[in-house]
Amino acid sequence: MTKTTTRRLTQAEVHSACQAISQQGERPSSILLLKQLGRGSLSTITKHMNSWFVSDEAKAITASEQPKAVILPERVSEVGDSCIKTLWQTALQQAEQELSVERDALQAAADQHQQAITEAIVFTESQDESLSLLKQQLLDKDAELSQLKKERNSLDLNVSKLQSLLDHSVKEQADLKADLKEARLKEIEAVKIASELKGQITVLNRGLS
Repeated sequence: MTKTTTRRLTQAEVHSACQAISQQGERPSSILLLKQLGRGSLSTITKHMNSWFVSDEAKAITASEQPKAVILPERVSEVGDSCIKTLWQTALQQAEQELSVERDALQAAADQHQQAITEAIVFTESQDESLSLLKQQLLDKDAELSQLKKERNSLDLNVSKLQSLLDHSVKEQADLKADLKEARLKEIEAVKIASELKGQITVLNRGLS
């Protein structure tokens, strides 16, 4: 169920009502003001009424325009006192209701504010945890990258060594091919010389016979 709040009574409203009552030939009082305004507490009305009595507006009204005090019969005075007490109780209850409404509104606002603070704290902690996790993941990735760089450097070194061995093997193979070619040439030359020597021996054998 939605609670409704009564607009607070202002000093300007009370002063305006005091002026209107005085212009009607009556002296402003808390009861008359409450009856005319229809809202507000007697304490608030009395406070603003007293401030009006010392204002320039009140001083501008001559004493002749102000009605003289009337002495009421005792019975009428008792009835008036009873009415004042009833109005006071009503005004007090209304003030308590207004205070209760304001208190509930302030409590609701405080609860919402506390809830917002709690949510902000939870969100901040969650972000801190996420940030810490991301930092750890970054450190892990850096460690992996460093290890991969070391492995790559090792592979590059091994490749360099293998390339050196390959170059050396290619050179040795080329040298062997050259030596083999030279050996074949020498072999051909030796065969040629042996053939020539064999021919000479044959000729000599024929001459001897």
